[in-house]
Amino acid sequence: MHPPDDEELWVRGAAREIDDQVGREAAIAGARGGAVLAADLALFEFRVTEAGWARWSAGRPVRRRWRA
Repeated sequence: MHPPDDEELWVRGAAREIDDQVGREAAIAGARGGAVLAADLALFEFRVTEAGWARWSAGRPVRRRWRA
């Protein structure tokens, strides 16, 4: 049972760890918004194929879905 006016989000796709030096340097160079990435931080690339959102109101969901 969901609480009144609850929301949920889901994402489907694939993830892979960026473990090569060129990929890591590109990710660090592309960091935005003041993010500082440590050299030993695990980095991942996400290839999202589908995402969905639902808002539950009065016990019933209203769903949206996006596909790549």
